[in-house]
Amino acid sequence: MNIALFAHGTQAHTGCMLNGQPIDCGELANKAEPFIGFGLAILAFIGIILVAVFVFWLLMLIHAIQHNSPDRTLWIVVLLASFFTGFALIGAIVYFFAEKKRAEAAPLATSQPTNLPAETATPTKDLSPDPEQAESKPTPEKPTQK
Repeated sequence: MNIALFAHGTQAHTGCMLNGQPIDCGELANKAEPFIGFGLAILAFIGIILVAVFVFWLLMLIHAIQHNSPDRTLWIVVLLASFFTGFALIGAIVYFFAEKKRAEAAPLATSQPTNLPAETATPTKDLSPDPEQAESKPTPEKPTQK
């Protein structure tokens, strides 16, 4: 069954046409009503999907900006380029599996500086409760060798 809806009006002909046959415009509207609701439901579904993709892409871009990766600038450019070329979902998924999963697996490796010697990486602060007690604390003497 070929259901092609053609509704056109000209000044000479003011009626509606369905499959090349003249039809009352009110009847045509009644026949098209279920399709209009279905079309709007599809548009709403697509809109929800697009918003979810945008939010996912935005979260990946925020992570790329905040995360101190050696390839940080490259990932920001890739994510922005993927958005402006229409491949935001692909760029965000690639970033998610290539960079974000790896960053979540080793959060301590990126939070501490790695170029400091071991002695300076640990705190050497005196943890006594009162600073005066820390000053009056006797220091142990080293045994002298003769």
